[in-house]
Amino acid sequence: MSKNYIKDTFDVLISSEKLKRLLWYPPENLIDNTPNPLSLAPALPNISDNEELNWRVIDDRILLNSKSDDLAKDAKCRIYLYLGGRNMTSNPMFVTQEIIVDVLWNELFDNDLRFDSITETLQQLLIGKYITGIGKMSYYDGSPINTPKNYSGYRHIYLVGSSNKS
Repeated sequence: MSKNYIKDTFDVLISSEKLKRLLWYPPENLIDNTPNPLSLAPALPNISDNEELNWRVIDDRILLNSKSDDLAKDAKCRIYLYLGGRNMTSNPMFVTQEIIVDVLWNELFDNDLRFDSITETLQQLLIGKYITGIGKMSYYDGSPINTPKNYSGYRHIYLVGSSNKS
């Protein structure tokens, strides 16, 4: 029995205008009149309203693989989404499935505390929601990760229930 843990979670992430704005738009800068990334139109267009831009953001910022060779060229924020381990529970019929979301951000995004905003948005989108598997998604753990030069990263681990069938 195959589950769509990643596809279901990916669909939730790519449907969030707020998350895409936080991953795509640069930090606010009053000197050069760069607006806050959450500023609404006309200051910044809605990403979801422009199909070409929407898919460019998704293809570059919300990935299902760990592509990182392009990070040195451009300062950006990025999410990697993938499966973690399956762990036994006290009920032999059920296990928990880990869903991992790695967040990477360039040091240029440290001044506006972008990591905090991205993490808060992830928590709002995922925790306590029926997204995939059995039951509501919960937060399990988080820790810093190794990243390319000039980047910081953090791994969030979420859990969903699953049947113990192979």
